[in-house]
Amino acid sequence: MDSINAPLQGNTSADLYQYNYTYLESIGMVEKLPAGESFSQPWLVLIGKQAIKLAINTLITNLGDRGKKGVEDDVREFLGKTLLITLQEEGTSFKATLINALAALVPQLLLQTAPTPQPAVKVTRSVETIVQPTASAAGSGVEISRNVETSIQSTIQLSPADAPSNTVEVTKSVETALDQLLQTEAPSNSEVPQVDKTIQQPVVAPSPEEKAQISSGIDRALQQPLPGIPANEADVEKFIASRLVEILGQKFLKTFVKNILKQLREKSPKGHASSLEDYLNLFPYIGAPDVSKTFQSDDFFAYMRVAGPNPLMITRMTAPDPRFPVTEEQYRSIMGEDSLQTAMQEGRVYLADYGVLDGALNGTFGAHPPVQKYVYAPLALFAVPTGDTADRALRPVAIQCGQNPAEYPIITPATGADAWLMAKTIVQIADVNFHEAVSHFARTHLLVEPFVITTHRQLPTTHPLFKLLVPHFQGTLAINFAAHQFLIAPQGGVNELLSSTIDNSRALMVKGFQGRGFNADMLPQRLKDRGVDDEKALPVYPYRDDGLLIWQAIHDWVSAYLNLYYQSDADVQKDQALQNWAKELVSFDGGRIPDFGDRGDGAIETLAYLSDAVTMIIFTGSAQHAAVNFPQNDIMSFAPGMPTAGYLPAKAIASEATQKDWLNLLPPLDQAQSQLNLLYLLGSVHFTQLGNYDPNYFTDPKVTAPLTVLQNRLKAIEVTIDQRNQTRPEYNYLKPSNIPQSINI
Repeated sequence: MDSINAPLQGNTSADLYQYNYTYLESIGMVEKLPAGESFSQPWLVLIGKQAIKLAINTLITNLGDRGKKGVEDDVREFLGKTLLITLQEEGTSFKATLINALAALVPQLLLQTAPTPQPAVKVTRSVETIVQPTASAAGSGVEISRNVETSIQSTIQLSPADAPSNTVEVTKSVETALDQLLQTEAPSNSEVPQVDKTIQQPVVAPSPEEKAQISSGIDRALQQPLPGIPANEADVEKFIASRLVEILGQKFLKTFVKNILKQLREKSPKGHASSLEDYLNLFPYIGAPDVSKTFQSDDFFAYMRVAGPNPLMITRMTAPDPRFPVTEEQYRSIMGEDSLQTAMQEGRVYLADYGVLDGALNGTFGAHPPVQKYVYAPLALFAVPTGDTADRALRPVAIQCGQNPAEYPIITPATGADAWLMAKTIVQIADVNFHEAVSHFARTHLLVEPFVITTHRQLPTTHPLFKLLVPHFQGTLAINFAAHQFLIAPQGGVNELLSSTIDNSRALMVKGFQGRGFNADMLPQRLKDRGVDDEKALPVYPYRDDGLLIWQAIHDWVSAYLNLYYQSDADVQKDQALQNWAKELVSFDGGRIPDFGDRGDGAIETLAYLSDAVTMIIFTGSAQHAAVNFPQNDIMSFAPGMPTAGYLPAKAIASEATQKDWLNLLPPLDQAQSQLNLLYLLGSVHFTQLGNYDPNYFTDPKVTAPLTVLQNRLKAIEVTIDQRNQTRPEYNYLKPSNIPQSINI
């Protein structure tokens, strides 16, 4: 075959799942989102509810409650205007599509140009064109049609003499039709289509003049709050299920959400905060997260290294690092009589090194008006007290805000309270920038995507591995495609919030993807390589401890499942579809996954390796993503605790630093609000649950027993984690009930 992108014989999915290497240069992503990969309606309802909460919260912050009925009238007005902005977005056909639909629902507009009076007409055919159900909803179309016909029959049965003759009446007619589309539920379907393909041309095609009338009517109608536009969380499900959303399709919804976030910036507070209270005031409706009470403490700062959004950075130090010459005196000022040399020998000293960020270009896009942002490459030293100490949690010892000790002094708590707080904040900023680009997007989203594409291209739908993996891919291509369109695009969310330029951030993502092989990134190996697998040397590490429970449960399930279909290594080697799958994953014109296969060359030789690899795929798409995604809400939405960018150079930190200096290091209030809106949204949607496959999904009765074992194991792990949380600060991100099956947010 000339190209691995060519459709495989007998596999009609292969031509739908094509690779693209330009969206994020050199990384394999899907060229075009296949229709079957769109977001499901239940998922859209979940994210819609969170978006409404954020809209309410932001409108109260920026405008106050200006209405007499609470904030709901403000929300409906805001969303109506944002809906209009989305319809008018340049480069889209949203408004033209809606005009076409309304031309059929408002035939009285067409009668204005009729040369002679005509008898009253009923346009049931036109109405049925708009509300005709799909085959899956046969039987409901008559009722929907009757409802629409009844609600607008009085306006449809107008004679030319009675037809609207001025702007007010046209607007009223369009408003009636728009509200009907908002209030009418579309035929039941598990997925909002990319484009509604049931729309047909009106019975009488509208002229350009008539289209202009309808367009003006839409503009005027959406200047006032229509009842069908959501005003609270309870309204979201009906809106998502409405005929209007079905007509406009899923691309419209994604653009609508993007514009909601953009419009929420209007009238946002500006400038740097004068006190911490200014940041707390950004949470009038949803409430500030608990970290707002503890984020300045050393205990919190250290705990973030083992239980925060990015619990992947610290590595064991076995010898002094010349880049970071911490002295015995500095060490003992924090750790008492303990010795730095002894602690290193016993494996109790750990380094967080953000050197990969050294030399990155500082960005400016985001705040209004634009201001300089700064990216940092600090080094931070942590230690565990000796074995005879009651509290053996990790402690921060010293920070150097850059890689060169000649340029950046070592800062400890003894340097000064505000200088120490600023140094800790610089580490948090670096951690966020590494987390979002590498730990989160590159090592979960981008890592799983080639497996989704290749699975559909190379494995028959009847293949046992296809059956096992597909539930763990639900929503992954859709969320990644949306990220490429909006989040990591120039002037998107990453460009707006993170420290560096968008080109630097994208380069960091690629480096994060390519910099560590698939096999080396398996959880047990990764912990060993970093020297953090010793529970005695590092006793408090919730991510490690809970993660290993989940890893082993998945591994046992995967092994038991695969053993149903492969009895030996020879069976694995003879499975040509499986070998083609593995070969494409590492191919340059395939998935470009580094270090995959028993020997890293794309060949699967043993059943044991196949079990490890499939465990890694499922773990990454479920537990690993949960661990790095959901802290975005609980921890990262509060900008002072984990700012996405710094606004002073690292060299500005001095022993005489003040609280005002620290506040000037933090994001301006408009940036803090944007950080809140984006990260709260990304970290608040829990859709599906690990181990909960659809009833009767596995048709092979032999699967029932090992699946039951998995589900019981996950319940037991839930209990174990609850017990662990009695003796440690709560860490709930790897509780099975909080882990989705797949990367879908």
